[in-house]
Amino acid sequence: SKGRATASRARSTAKKPKYTDDEDEMEEDGNEGEEEWDLIEVIAVKDLKKKKPKRCQEEGCTSAACSVWASNLAPDDEWYGCIDCMENYYEGWPSSDEMPVKHLTEEHRKLLAEKCSERENPPMPDLPTTMPLLATAGGNDAANIKARIDGQRN
Repeated sequence: SKGRATASRARSTAKKPKYTDDEDEMEEDGNEGEEEWDLIEVIAVKDLKKKKPKRCQEEGCTSAACSVWASNLAPDDEWYGCIDCMENYYEGWPSSDEMPVKHLTEEHRKLLAEKCSERENPPMPDLPTTMPLLATAGGNDAANIKARIDGQRN
């Protein structure tokens, strides 16, 4: 499925698979136990604001991680990645229906761009931007606004 990374891409990263490359290729040829990595978390604003945010786990990378990925073969084996390494090894952000969040605030987008990439205008997920004031208004107003935004996208 789009947005998932297979083991062939995953083994080129700093992740430590539970098996060697040769075993990996044997499994892929038989299509049994093919490893896929799913985006399970976009690092939160509060965590990106820390003095020492979690770093990307790609070897040699010094950017802050923006995302957490998990393997279907070892769900506890998580990989923290920045935007640039996601682009290089995972074909970028997954599609909006495979994202673990449904929107990103302007503040969140700004922090992701500043902390999680060396690029001037890094790619961002295809998600709506919500205004924090509206999202925190409470009651059904926020849900109604979100529904209208989602409806405009469909």
